[in-house]
Amino acid sequence: MVTLYNVISADGYIARKDGGEDFIPDALWPSTLELFKKYDALVMGKKTYEAMQKYDQALLDPFEALPRKKVVVTRDADFVPRPGYIVVHSPKEALSLEPNTLVSSGPGLNSSLIRDGLVDTVIWQVVPVEIGEGIKPFNSDAKTFLGVPSSEEAGPLNTKLLIYRL
Repeated sequence: MVTLYNVISADGYIARKDGGEDFIPDALWPSTLELFKKYDALVMGKKTYEAMQKYDQALLDPFEALPRKKVVVTRDADFVPRPGYIVVHSPKEALSLEPNTLVSSGPGLNSSLIRDGLVDTVIWQVVPVEIGEGIKPFNSDAKTFLGVPSSEEAGPLNTKLLIYRL
């Protein structure tokens, strides 16, 4: 099973135009880590990896301590991450490592996975903040791919989980 997960603003952005995620409360991180524990592999693109490496150590250390495969997808043949990460060069290669995988990334990898029909479930954790403009979770309109949520649940810190079964 492949699940695509992003925290998004109430107006549908995963980050500000500069990549900033300051609208996502740090207090949401523990519940995000609990979600990550349900999967055998955690997949991200290179830009997401680089953004995470800028997190405060108090946030990054618990993530890096998770006993899960942490996979970075990049076309950069020279890319070397910190120890504990696996580098692959295609989405299909990343998904072949474990059958129960969570992808949390940006529009390039997200769009590729959806376009190729490789995702079973999409979970958007919506924070109750609008940022006006920024980076969308897909390169094109997500509604084209997703339609309406299969279910909606209340999440921590006044967030809501929109779950799409594909």
